[in-house]
Amino acid sequence: MKLQIDATVLYALGAHKDRVLNKDLEIDSPYNTYKIDGLPPTPISAPGRASLEAMLHPTSTTYLLLRALRQERQARLRHTSSEFEALKAEARRKGLL
Repeated sequence: MKLQIDATVLYALGAHKDRVLNKDLEIDSPYNTYKIDGLPPTPISAPGRASLEAMLHPTSTTYLLLRALRQERQARLRHTSSEFEALKAEARRKGLL
């Protein structure tokens, strides 16, 4: 499964941008999780204590997909890819993407 995380693309690009563009997703890198399956070869940042604790004691959930909407400063969790795609379409209609 491809993770499709913008942060890994930014890591591959070597610079922060406010908006990841479609052309950015084409970068050939083992860190581009839009092109590779699974996790990149190494971490892209050092985790904090809370992240390590969460890894050791994960919460049981059925959520699979996450959509972060920067403009709304929130994350929305979805169970299926169809729910995720509907959320993405809604965000596009509202001009949030």
